[in-house]
Amino acid sequence: YFGVTPTDPVATVGARFRVKIGGMMRQEDLFENGYAPLIHSPSIPMWRRVEEGSVECKREKDDNGEYKNTMAISWLHTLQAADAGGTTYFAFCYPYSFADLQ
Repeated sequence: YFGVTPTDPVATVGARFRVKIGGMMRQEDLFENGYAPLIHSPSIPMWRRVEEGSVECKREKDDNGEYKNTMAISWLHTLQAADAGGTTYFAFCYPYSFADLQ
């Protein structure tokens, strides 16, 4: 997982940005059937799926325009006022430590 922390919390409230992750193994079937990355924010401190319908999944192309065997996923996120002072985390799947699984 990874996190995003605003450098200027006041100025970024309401900011909408696209998160894009590329170079992923092709897993279009997951995303075509409703799979979505997870989010954990200061305002709702629990892991939950990103907004349904906001996730895009596309095969990547090389410099010649040919399709590669990788894909990219992206989604939109809006920074809420309650989240501006902390870090919002995103993950592909529920993150568990080894100790959590003991």
